[in-house]
Amino acid sequence: GRLRVDCLDQCSRLGDDGSWNAAYGADAVIRLGDFEILEMKWAQTLDDALSDANGVSLTGSAYGSVQLQRRTDIGWSYRTGASFAGRDYLPGVGFVQRTDYWQYSWDVQYGWLSPDQAKLRTHDGSTYGSVYFRNTDGSLESLRAGGSWDFAFKSSASARISANYLIEDLLEEVSFPGETTVPAGRYGFVESQARYEMPEGSLFRGQVDVRVGTFYDGTRYAIGLEPTWNVNRFIELAGDYKFTRLEFPERDQQANIHLVGVRSQIGLNTKLSLNAFVQYNTAADIVASNIRFRYNMAEGNDLWVVYTENLNTDRFRDTPALP
Repeated sequence: GRLRVDCLDQCSRLGDDGSWNAAYGADAVIRLGDFEILEMKWAQTLDDALSDANGVSLTGSAYGSVQLQRRTDIGWSYRTGASFAGRDYLPGVGFVQRTDYWQYSWDVQYGWLSPDQAKLRTHDGSTYGSVYFRNTDGSLESLRAGGSWDFAFKSSASARISANYLIEDLLEEVSFPGETTVPAGRYGFVESQARYEMPEGSLFRGQVDVRVGTFYDGTRYAIGLEPTWNVNRFIELAGDYKFTRLEFPERDQQANIHLVGVRSQIGLNTKLSLNAFVQYNTAADIVASNIRFRYNMAEGNDLWVVYTENLNTDRFRDTPALP
């Protein structure tokens, strides 16, 4: 077993206006058997604005989870658990997708080896899902359930096929890129996905991902390409292209979304390296770049020089004009 406690100093924040946000957490990992593991997590945040408005509650500003899993690649394996987050759970450093919920999840898998003469090496069938309920009234917020088949070739290439059913209960209208919107209401939709990944040991490798299905009361088509090329032992170049098409015929709304990224990793030796990433997002009209230089002075001591820049490709989309 293992127990770890994070102290306040590692995750507290004090604003220049006197505002403050503090957090603490603890987690435990307990091995129950050769393959069975129990994980438990607890965290609580304290924020001056939320504490003044709503007071301090043990669960109202907390996050907790418990998960039981059986880890193995061959035979039966599973992962099931539950988690919750209070209305005022707000980490000052970090990001959470949602708060004020209860969540339950499951994933049951069975893996097996192919015969020696087969082209495929391993198989893995899985059924999984997660469901979120609102703390306020216990109503369903969202659900995702589906199944997948993963298989690996003897060449080390791999592929995955999956199908999912989703429910989203919207309390208010939501917006998507291209001035597309979805009205409040409950929506059920289905999506299917296929992915193929080339052998990892190749100098030129990559993966392709295709997704097709309904999306709220419309449709969504998406394709992603991620090629990688090791030019030599010092330089690695990689690309990332994703295209998404949204269609909502009832409102005569459509959107084409392009996401283009280029990455490079240059390692001159074990002490000097340079990483660069540039991405263009047509939905946000932004070119984002991040360049990181690393110098390893000694074991455990690194000097980092980081440059980050975001450029607006359409400065006049808002008023006043963007920089």
